[in-house]
Amino acid sequence: MNLNPGGSTALSVLLFLAGLTVGCGKKDKDLVGGGDGSTGGATTDEKVALQGKWSAVRLEVAFAPDSTQELVKRLKHDQDELVANGELFIKDNLIAATVLKENSPSYVVFAIDASKSPKEVDLVAADEKGTPQPEYTNPTRSTAKRDFKEVPPTKVHGIYKLDGDTLMVAVALGKDAQRPKEFKPVAPKRWNDESGGVVVLHLKKK
Repeated sequence: MNLNPGGSTALSVLLFLAGLTVGCGKKDKDLVGGGDGSTGGATTDEKVALQGKWSAVRLEVAFAPDSTQELVKRLKHDQDELVANGELFIKDNLIAATVLKENSPSYVVFAIDASKSPKEVDLVAADEKGTPQPEYTNPTRSTAKRDFKEVPPTKVHGIYKLDGDTLMVAVALGKDAQRPKEFKPVAPKRWNDESGGVVVLHLKKK
């Protein structure tokens, strides 16, 4: 399912969210949730409040100016599916994300810095044990196995707002994307290039 106007799954990028991907370039003491499952030196209550099951209630996406009506219609349908079926389960610093109930979950590890304003979150795609997973690149688009090269996992930068049983997360999409400064969706320049785009996911605790 394609939830991203740029052509890749926003939930996978989040996680996605999947890269709501650990070790975010900060020292463990600055983060809630290190790669070892520790709470770090930030407010423990913040991490505790994030634990448990969350349901998606809204996904905000801004469409590129060259998006066709057909593309927009399809992506809006995908967003409706996410809102109807999307769930996150957070345990320690591991997120298990499910978009459709019949699908297997995707996993992401995260670290947060609750001392910043807005609060920051960094996400990396992982396996079910919380081990960050490498990515594979093939600039030549060759189908030969030898042309695929392993690269470090992409780190997704975002911000979040936790208010009781509601959680809002904004994440930047695309390579070398800058962390969002506000909770507003941003459209990529072109529909097939997600760079610079921002999606905002709203969740409610179950």
